Amino acid sequence: AGSAAAELQQLLASNPGAGGPLVGEGQAAGDGARSGAATLLAAVSSASAGLRAIAEADQESGLDKEEEKRLMLALAKVRVASIVCLTLLASSEPRVLFLVGIGAPRVVVEDVLACPSTNFDVAALVAGGSFARNLCMPAHLTGEAMIEAGAVDALVMAASGKARDQNGAAAAAAALRLLVEKLPASSTSAPRALTSQALDKVLSMSLVHTHPFVRVELARFLALLLPRVVNDVLQPGEAPPAPSDEVTGDKVAPRTDQVLLLRRLAEKRGVEFIGFLFASDFPALHDQAALALLSLRSFLQQSEEHGPSEECAPAQSASLGASSSEGQAASAEPLALVDPLDVGALVGESKTLADRLEELTQSPGALPSLSRLLQRGEEAGGSSSTAAASV
Repeated sequence: AGSAAAELQQLLASNPGAGGPLVGEGQAAGDGARSGAATLLAAVSSASAGLRAIAEADQESGLDKEEEKRLMLALAKVRVASIVCLTLLASSEPRVLFLVGIGAPRVVVEDVLACPSTNFDVAALVAGGSFARNLCMPAHLTGEAMIEAGAVDALVMAASGKARDQNGAAAAAAALRLLVEKLPASSTSAPRALTSQALDKVLSMSLVHTHPFVRVELARFLALLLPRVVNDVLQPGEAPPAPSDEVTGDKVAPRTDQVLLLRRLAEKRGVEFIGFLFASDFPALHDQAALALLSLRSFLQQSEEHGPSEECAPAQSASLGASSSEGQAASAEPLALVDPLDVGALVGESKTLADRLEELTQSPGALPSLSRLLQRGEEAGGSSSTAAASV
């Protein structure tokens, strides 16, 4: 903390214009803790605003290229040093709550993770991912504020490619998993926090260049989120909404987008992404993946009982676009409602998901969720219908 603060102090001393309006009006001069933390947050916002202004400035800005480059580097360094200080400050639950109370979620999302200037600032994304991860550790208290600030989509973008650095991607992926893992089961915002467009970013990742830790954390994030989404979609006494019911132009209503998300996860690519957890040696990860796929089976079975919508293709096309793992155009036909074990998903290079489950169920102390997942028909449906509630 001392070295980061010293670097920040030195940068501001040598570049007086880089800090911008660090202390807002209405802050008491003697309010040390609040003033210091707010100053660091303001430094991040001010630096990002300065970088945006330089990027958008025309030739009449009065800055030559060398001066512009020097100022941009100074602003970028101020931003990174400020985020590092904030990350070190967010070291306990009371401190995290304090930072969230003075606007940290909005700053880390809008001025770092989703800020256009961080497209070329790997250090800021690494620091921002670490700061977001710390803010998500007590997600039972801070999760709603993070979701409201738009953290889910921003973290997905960082973890699935924007970071271009495995350390930054790992921090962002861990933040996503912590966010959904620690949110109360009663949270109404969590099931609708991930859009189908953001899910596409995850499923279209180049896994060859993805660190296994990043892949595991993203798989756990999806596995933990999926039962929440199914519970939210399968309202008591209601049929699953048809994907085309609430689509207007390019806008997709929340429950409709959830259905599209679940149908996307029911494809081979989605099942394989979550099924990657079965390749590990840790029963806790196996259980998370099994409960997620049981919930997905419950959704598919109830959707089949009510009959597939003949109009779902336009909605899928509007929301999912033409992206797929093979780069082919999205199908114009409604997605077939196939059991997760029957989509040809693989665990590893050649082993099928069903074969891997058979192996795991034959080992000592096999988890009940694995046996339920291997079942088919009415018995499996009855078991899977309660899977989401048990997570």
